[in-house]
Amino acid sequence: MIPQLLISEFGNLAIATGLSILFLILVFLPMEKVFPAKAKQRFFRPSWILDMCFLLGQYILWAGLVLWALNHFDYWLFTVIPQNFRDAVATQWWWIQAIEVVVLSDFLIYWGHRLQHNVPFLWRFHKVHHSAEHLDWLAAHREHPLDSIYTIGIINLPAFVLGFPLETIAGLIAFRGIWAIYIHSNVRLPLGPLRMLIGSPELHHWHHDLDRHADN
Repeated sequence: MIPQLLISEFGNLAIATGLSILFLILVFLPMEKVFPAKAKQRFFRPSWILDMCFLLGQYILWAGLVLWALNHFDYWLFTVIPQNFRDAVATQWWWIQAIEVVVLSDFLIYWGHRLQHNVPFLWRFHKVHHSAEHLDWLAAHREHPLDSIYTIGIINLPAFVLGFPLETIAGLIAFRGIWAIYIHSNVRLPLGPLRMLIGSPELHHWHHDLDRHADN
């Protein structure tokens, strides 16, 4: 019974992964062709297969590990913050929750990312992401599994523990995921004044130096 259940769950995950890859190709391939940052970069560029393996690892293995950990330790996580505080957070208006989650997660990931560049132990894993020589929608997924878990945890776990309902933050999680892929994509599409508030591909491409002290 258990093997059949696992096979069924893996099958569903594989289908979801296949649909996600198809969606990303349909969205980003036209953008990279019409607004290319590097016009001569091919779709099947060097290390394409390697980065596809990183994508499959993220979607099928590492994401599943994170979900398992949340389900396994959910009781302990929920006891960290008093339930009355969690209830107060969850009963706020949605737009207030959205602002709070964005401010909280941006603050945490900013400092978490600085630590990835300044702490040698963390850089050991994060430099895998910076090793991509060709940036596009697929290169966004080149991450060491421990680096992925670190980033996912910093962005989402505190909000989850504080009591923000998953229904509230799900849209923000999805937007962050798509935007993270966009800023790695081979696209040069100026955002105008919005680039002061939201990361853009040209800024992130500049950041993607293998020298962790590149002053950017």
